[in-house]
Amino acid sequence: MDKLTSGIIAILIVSILLNVVLMVSPNQSQQNDITFLKSVIKISVDDKNIEDKATLAEEYYSMAIVSYDLEDYDSMITNCEASRRNSADYVSDVRDIKSRIKNRQETLFVIYSKIYDETIDIYNNLYESCEYLESAARSYKLDNYEMGSVNIDGSNEKIDAHDVAVNRYNELLSDYFLELENLSK
Repeated sequence: MDKLTSGIIAILIVSILLNVVLMVSPNQSQQNDITFLKSVIKISVDDKNIEDKATLAEEYYSMAIVSYDLEDYDSMITNCEASRRNSADYVSDVRDIKSRIKNRQETLFVIYSKIYDETIDIYNNLYESCEYLESAARSYKLDNYEMGSVNIDGSNEKIDAHDVAVNRYNELLSDYFLELENLSK
């Protein structure tokens, strides 16, 4: 083979390899999309990893309510303590995740941030409701039904605030799924 043919073949091979590399290596826009998707996936995984704490907070709260109905004040106190512990841990974890996206300006992350705000509000209200329930149980154990009733009213106010935050959360979740749908177009 002469030098010209060898040069042409070398140029063709380099050209083919360059095209393959360009097809495999995304351009900057594609790289940004990949980074964005990795961030969305990472946050989704992080959410999944901490959801057990939220579930436990809700379950212990429900058991506290059952204990209240049964007038089992010791169980009510124990369940409130467990619900508050899980609520506090969950809120702490949510704040940690939220801090990692606070500077992101993409619409999806802005919605995520608002969802986290509502999540924090939901579980802070659950925590405070349990504080009131626990105080009510302690009052009932001392036959102080007037103070117990005041604490039950406080608990109900916090659960009403919890429910309002849940409604806002659900609206934001709809916005989130709408944005995901828009991104896939």
